[in-house]
Amino acid sequence: SGKELLDVVGLLGWQLQRWLLVKRGGDASLQPWQLERLRGEVASRSVESLQHSVRRVWEVDVAAKQGRLPSPRAAVDALVVELCRG
Repeated sequence: SGKELLDVVGLLGWQLQRWLLVKRGGDASLQPWQLERLRGEVASRSVESLQHSVRRVWEVDVAAKQGRLPSPRAAVDALVVELCRG
């Protein structure tokens, strides 16, 4: 709440990239407790599903910036639901 739509899309993309990095076994810049928490968040997600989610976020971001979304809010809401379902 209170965030611009494109900010939300950017934050989703950032989190997904972070999950993808951790899932691939990387990110030594994190504290051990952060790494453990993130590993728990991505335990049930495959690298492929995370890559697909990153692509979906990118598609919505580009479409929003190009004005191709009839309802940007509905598109972002649908994207969030899609990402939560994994």
